Amino acid sequence: MDRLGWLPTRYITPRGWGMITAGAAALLLAQIMGRRDLLALAVFLAGLPVTAAAAMVLLKPRFAVDRKFRPASVETGLVTQVHLALRREMGFGTAYMEEQLPSRFGPSPSFRFPARFPTAAGESVYEYRLRSGKRGLFAIGPVTADFQDPFGLARHRHTLGAASRLIVTPAPLELPAT
Repeated sequence: MDRLGWLPTRYITPRGWGMITAGAAALLLAQIMGRRDLLALAVFLAGLPVTAAAAMVLLKPRFAVDRKFRPASVETGLVTQVHLALRREMGFGTAYMEEQLPSRFGPSPSFRFPARFPTAAGESVYEYRLRSGKRGLFAIGPVTADFQDPFGLARHRHTLGAASRLIVTPAPLELPAT
C-alpha cells in the first residue's frame, strides 16, 4: 500500500474515474476483438485523467492574498469589515475558495474565483463581516481553494496565503461616579 502512495488517486474526480473505467473496458474489447484502434482509444481514455491529475499536482497556481480589517482592532460585540483581495500570479481557470475562520464566527465564507467584476489590476475583491462576543486574538485565514482541470477530470486543494490576526478588545465600561 505504501508503494502506491505516489499515485494521484485522491485527485481524480468521479468523471475521471468513469473515463478510466471506460478505458479499461475499451482495453478489454481491444484484446477480445484484436483491434489496434480500440487499444489506442483505451490508452487515451485511461491516460487523460491521470495526466490531468499529475498536472494539477505539479503545476500549482500562485496567488497573492491581501486581507485587511476595518477597523483593524474591534471591540467585543461590534462588527469589523474584512476586505480580501486575491490576484492570480500563475495559473488559469476557475476555483472555489473558502476563507478559514474560527468556529465562533460561524460558517466560513465561500466564493468563486475570479469575481464577476475584477478590478482594473486584475484583483478579485471580496468583503464580509465578522462579530465576536469574546475578546482575544483570532487567526483569520488562510484561504483554501479547490481547483479543477478544464474537463473536470481532476481536482486539487491548495492553501493560499497566510492567516491574519484579528484583535478583539473588551468593550469599555462606564465607571460609576465616585
